Amino acid sequence: MDGPLDPGQYAFETRGTIIAYYIRGQGPPCFVSPYPWGLNSEPIRSFLRPLERNLTMIYHDPPGTGRSAPPMQEGDLGLERVVSDLFALQTRLEINGAVFLGHSGGSACALTYSLRFPERVSDLLLIGSGAKLPDIMKTHGVGEALAASLRDRNEESFRRFLAVFLGPEIRTRRGRLAMGKAMKSSLQFSIDRAAFNFSEMRAWDVRGELGNLAARTLILAGKHDKATPPKLAWDLHRRIKGSKLIVFDKSGHFPFLDEPEKFNRAVLGFLR
Repeated sequence: MDGPLDPGQYAFETRGTIIAYYIRGQGPPCFVSPYPWGLNSEPIRSFLRPLERNLTMIYHDPPGTGRSAPPMQEGDLGLERVVSDLFALQTRLEINGAVFLGHSGGSACALTYSLRFPERVSDLLLIGSGAKLPDIMKTHGVGEALAASLRDRNEESFRRFLAVFLGPEIRTRRGRLAMGKAMKSSLQFSIDRAAFNFSEMRAWDVRGELGNLAARTLILAGKHDKATPPKLAWDLHRRIKGSKLIVFDKSGHFPFLDEPEKFNRAVLGFLR
């Protein structure tokens, strides 16, 4: 391996599985929790590229997605495996305390990690988050689209599922263009992860643990977010002592796409 934080594409073995990871940018290290429900890291790498001017962004592909090896057992499909791989990756890179960022389902991974390993997380950035996330299967059309994707098991059906799940959340033209560009990139997915994670997340609830959170925390929410409504962000803000909350008036679930300049200023201003 080159220098631990030299930009590039790498891989290592943990728990019997090869995990691919990517280092981009320059500046203080920021670990990005992946979406646990089936996407590889390519979309979030595309979404957050502007932050690479000021931060060293560290991403990885969960088992069964992107360039990582397939899962070895059912437990490799869930949130616990994402948390375990983040721990192994941070250990490999010999970084004691770092910024951790999570969006949507990835925020659940970042929040769980911060509660479990407080000494490893200096700052926590939570986007479209909550201490208990809504059951996405109850969102109109999502359950049917996921069932069709599980049946057909091809990229076209998964992209239809993404369109039903995420399409209504983009509020601006620039956001739609950015999402379209990301979806045309080297998107890879695991439909089995999606089915497992959406079921698993129904029981995820850390509301009673937030009094123990040690990391400086920034919560970012879109005013028009339907997947994780702003009331969840306000609840997080009330429960996490000393946290800061910023609401984006023109955004849905993707403030970094709908209002990228404001989003980047908020993140970098908080970290400075």
